[in-house]
Amino acid sequence: MLKYMQDSKESSAVDDATKELDKYVSNVRRNPEVRGNYMTFGDRIDWEKELSRKEGREEGREEGHVDVIEDMLKNGKTVEMIAEFCNYPVEYVRKIEEQMKANV
Repeated sequence: MLKYMQDSKESSAVDDATKELDKYVSNVRRNPEVRGNYMTFGDRIDWEKELSRKEGREEGREEGHVDVIEDMLKNGKTVEMIAEFCNYPVEYVRKIEEQMKANV
């Protein structure tokens, strides 16, 4: 079984259990509807890592936006000016302003 799990080839199927498993895996791989959803464990890990990186970049961008808005507010810019200049909704900028006041 271990040899089959490492290679996942028909030639690695040496007993009845692994031969049955190989038959099932081969059918799944040939089925066009299922093939797109078929993913090895390594593929799944790589996919999850990439998803985490993307989420991290999104969070970083969001934090960067907040920092810029906070700096502009500290420098006396109005909520309306920031919203217009940065192309953010006024409500978004106002929410950050309220959070700043709450943290003081």
